[in-house]
Amino acid sequence: MSKNRILTAATLIMMITVILHAETWLRYKRTTDPYTAEGKSYPAATAYATAWVGSKQAVYEDGEGHRSIMTFATRTLTIIDSSEKSYTILKLDSISSMIDQVIDENTDDAESAAAMKAMMQGIMGTVLKGAMTVTNTGEQQKIGAWQCSRYIVSVNLPVAATKSDMWITEQIKIDAAAFNMVKNGMMALIPGFTDIAQEIEKIKGIPVKTVSSAQAMGSTVTTTELLLESAEKQAPAAIFSIPEGFSQQTLSGD
Repeated sequence: MSKNRILTAATLIMMITVILHAETWLRYKRTTDPYTAEGKSYPAATAYATAWVGSKQAVYEDGEGHRSIMTFATRTLTIIDSSEKSYTILKLDSISSMIDQVIDENTDDAESAAAMKAMMQGIMGTVLKGAMTVTNTGEQQKIGAWQCSRYIVSVNLPVAATKSDMWITEQIKIDAAAFNMVKNGMMALIPGFTDIAQEIEKIKGIPVKTVSSAQAMGSTVTTTELLLESAEKQAPAAIFSIPEGFSQQTLSGD
């Protein structure tokens, strides 16, 4: 075999290896309009979020110092807070809910803990039942490079209400459930989340553009999130690791 053919074969092998180990990379721009809350004015703000979704792990960085790492095999969600130099590891299957975990960490009496868990499960289950509705409008539009379907998502809770106009694409071939889990993983630990999860499953694909209006305490906050780029490439190894020197925290803050 000639030298050129050997080099060509080696290059192809390297390319195939990279493809097999590549993740889907997504980059979002998130803009929050100026608003006033409790007499205090907040200026407009912009952040750039990124996500890496692979076959074994998914990562989401919100651009504001927080990173979530979802490991599929162990069903763990690691939430890293750069400002506090800390991280929290949540076992999604071993503990039924975030509230259960907090109760376990702060209650010595098993009987009292069980009673408190049952009470909280009931309260949150009632609050969240029917709290979210997802409607596929049937409208189609091309945004950037992606053909999208329009969904209206409403969330109504006693303390706040949010309405989101979402344009969803199925052209980016990733595990949408994994992406949504790593992006919104904390929600999955809330008691009564099952009803919300069933609604979320109606969304087929991942968001390209989302315009959300949240109302709470007499204020309205409008946020726009837009997908800027998507590519298949190998993620930096450090993105899946806890930074050196960060301390582990429990949900109770200890």
